Amino acid sequence: VSYLNKVMGFYIESIDDENIHRSLVNLLKTMNIDILWINETEHRGITNHELLELANNMGRIVLTRDRDFTEQHVIRKSNYGIIYIEEPITKRNVSRIAQTLEYY
Repeated sequence: VSYLNKVMGFYIESIDDENIHRSLVNLLKTMNIDILWINETEHRGITNHELLELANNMGRIVLTRDRDFTEQHVIRKSNYGIIYIEEPITKRNVSRIAQTLEYY
């Protein structure tokens, strides 16, 4: 992962933004990582602010590719952390990204 920012937390119990590709979500689930993908919930289409609030209320880290989550005022509002994946998720790198996330 060219840039992976783990703000807080020792394991992933995440809520995943809509911009996280299904292939990564599915792979993380097979690795027994507790993933809640926003696209599979009734919260699909919520704003970034609402996503962060939901993550805080559920005690989850936000996993995202949305650069807005790297802004300091957003990071400060996160109670459990934000993991930002800068590079596009492709078939060629999805396994490497998942293995890196498993480390966290």
